Amino acid sequence: MTMIRKSVIIFSLLFLPLALKAQDDDFGIWTSLETRFGLSRKLSMDVTGSLRTYNNSSKIDEVFAEGGLNYKISKFLGVSASYRLTDRQEDNGDYYLRHKIYFAVRSSVSAGNFTFSGRLMYQRATKTYIEDDSDLSAVCDGRVKLKAYYNIPRFPVNPYVSYETFCRLTSGADRTVGKNRFSGGAELKINRRNSVELEYIFQRDYLPHLADESILSVNYKIKF
Repeated sequence: MTMIRKSVIIFSLLFLPLALKAQDDDFGIWTSLETRFGLSRKLSMDVTGSLRTYNNSSKIDEVFAEGGLNYKISKFLGVSASYRLTDRQEDNGDYYLRHKIYFAVRSSVSAGNFTFSGRLMYQRATKTYIEDDSDLSAVCDGRVKLKAYYNIPRFPVNPYVSYETFCRLTSGADRTVGKNRFSGGAELKINRRNSVELEYIFQRDYLPHLADESILSVNYKIKF
């Protein structure tokens, strides 16, 4: 229990300043159901559905379905590719489809009860809602995510913290870093196949203008 209390204190100290800063900004809730199907010892398939809200969680921002494949090269390294179909609210208030493809390289290493992981991702998004000529071109981003996970022995709840940055790769962008995310949460292992992640995310978006958002994320995971 001493370690649990320490984890709670560390988590609070890390994210309390961000939470206080975000009180005057927007708040949203993200919910998702993620299923993973083991196809072989090294190959698996993910299918995910998600709903995200904004405007103090009073409006739906987007709904998406995503499917992809993961290949485990070694104990420490893996690659993945996925496609996401999103129904998102655009500037005119209506919802239009967006298409996204992702390619990622993932790595992880364990040290005692800690697991440190990193992800390097390429993201390409295209719109079906066209306001001007710039919307005809795909928007490409590079994403870098770092995560530290602590496995509490003989206890089903395990805390983690993470940081992710989005770097705009499309030519003509106003700035290189388009978005930053600071996250902290915990995973509850229900059994060998089922788990739930409860997470707080502070997101700072720089494009098209500066905007902060506090997000409560609930993700249910199932493995087959």
